[in-house]
Amino acid sequence: MREIGVRVALGARAPDVVRLLVREGAPFAVGGVAIGLAVAIASTRVVASWLYGVGATDPMTFAAVAVAMIAVVLAASWLPAYRASRTDAMEALRHD
Repeated sequence: MREIGVRVALGARAPDVVRLLVREGAPFAVGGVAIGLAVAIASTRVVASWLYGVGATDPMTFAAVAVAMIAVVLAASWLPAYRASRTDAMEALRHD
């Protein structure tokens, strides 16, 4: 909160603050999706017997899940960033 207050007090606009905070969450989204895809591909033999109507290595399913997960992480980092960008600089600096 204090860092955001300093940035806003020094002239950062709301879109700049949102962009900064969302950009900090993006590597976690990409890393998590990469690890998840690796584990999913490695476990296809075990999971194949549980699936009905879709193959264990269906590329469309993998792509859809990867896009959905990245969208969820970016939305989860955008909402707090948006709220933080709307705070008053003096209020944020006095927060502590």
